[in-house]
Amino acid sequence: MMHKVSALSLSVTVATTLLLGMPSNGTASVLYAQDYLVNQNLYTANQTTGALTLVGNTGRDISDLTSDNNNRLWGADPTGNRLLRLNPANASIISDIAITGANTIVSLAYDDTTGTLFGNTTVLNSAGSSALYTTNTASGAATLIGNLTTSEVYGLGFNTSGQLYGWDAVTGSLYTIDKTTGLMTSMGATTPNTSMFDVAFRLEDDILFASNAGAIQLETVNPGTGVPTLVGLYGVGVVNVAGLAFLSDIPEPATLAVLGIGFGGVACLRPRPG
Repeated sequence: MMHKVSALSLSVTVATTLLLGMPSNGTASVLYAQDYLVNQNLYTANQTTGALTLVGNTGRDISDLTSDNNNRLWGADPTGNRLLRLNPANASIISDIAITGANTIVSLAYDDTTGTLFGNTTVLNSAGSSALYTTNTASGAATLIGNLTTSEVYGLGFNTSGQLYGWDAVTGSLYTIDKTTGLMTSMGATTPNTSMFDVAFRLEDDILFASNAGAIQLETVNPGTGVPTLVGLYGVGVVNVAGLAFLSDIPEPATLAVLGIGFGGVACLRPRPG
């Protein structure tokens, strides 16, 4: 027996399918990559091939990226020690805040479990101080947590459980970092990499991605061993990707319009009040 499909059920089915379906890139989050010093461009990175797609030019020397639990994209500009909020649609600067209380924050990571932005200084860039800080995103005020055990951490990243990791450019190794003290524990590195300039955990599955700036390529890293695996070359010529961050994928306007039609159909077909 063939069952007829009502306009109501069709609208709900279409809307629900589009709402719950996987986005076009095959994952539930988008990976952003920022060039430092070479061309100042913001890109999206293909998580399967490593290939970069240009979003736009920030016009700033951004040394690191991170994202928060409100799906906002942040960057650190060590020139003038600034905290920037970026528009992921076109790379424009939404806000520009002076960081106070810390010398030259070079790397950022946001802890979703506490709603706190962390950052660090390095010996090379911060007048001899390698330390971990929290940073207020509204005021830019930095608060010291403690000294880091190594000198040149250029890649910070939190997993979804709130564990902080960092990659040190001198030892070429991955570390866990105690976010209450700054104490670091090496995860090891069979082949030390001194040009891994940022790390970021994918939101939906906690896979750790890293930017190997020296080899101009995207990699994943085993967080338990520090061993990297090649994803692919960036494929845009000379680029110094020093910042990575994931944002939740946002439906395109056309999808939102269809969702509106679907749920609008539900509203239109509801019984009128008696």
